[in-house]
Parts: sequence; C-alpha cells; structure tokens
Amino acid sequence: MMILNLFRTREREFEFGEKEWSKAETKNSYVLSIDLNKIKIRKSSRFLLFVLQGSRYVFLSEGSEVVQGSKLQYTSHFPFTGKVLIK
Repeated sequence: MMILNLFRTREREFEFGEKEWSKAETKNSYVLSIDLNKIKIRKSSRFLLFVLQGSRYVFLSEGSEVVQGSKLQYTSHFPFTGKVLIK
C-alpha cells in the first residue's frame, strides 16, 4: 500500500533567545527580527509563535507578525526565549 502526501506542508522552525531581541527606539517595547533567507512565503503560510516555559514550548500567538521582504518581525513588551514555526 502506498500513501501519498499530496497536501503535506513543509514546516520550518526558528529558535531564538532573549539576547536576539532589540529595544525599540520609538516604543517602550522590544523587537525580534528573523531573517527567512530563501523561504517562500505565500498567502496560505502560517506563523506560530511559541514561548519556552521550563522544558517545553507553549503556544503564544498566531497572526501578530509583520513580514517585510525576507524579514519576519515580532513586537513584545519583554524579551523571551522561544521559537517560530512556519507552516
């Protein structure tokens, strides 16, 4: 029996730490900028943000990102360690 994965999506993970956040000059917040390199971003692409709590990742948000060219940006009131999953 052969199973075809016709609708399978490729998932990419980007992990980041607290040191990768930079202080925003105009706002009282922090900005995380991730370079997506040559990953194709489509209208159907989903970005999931997870925060590291203890030894596991907990879902934080979806849809709060800004994509500018090949850069993905998040804004937060405080820096944290986590990962971004791109589906």
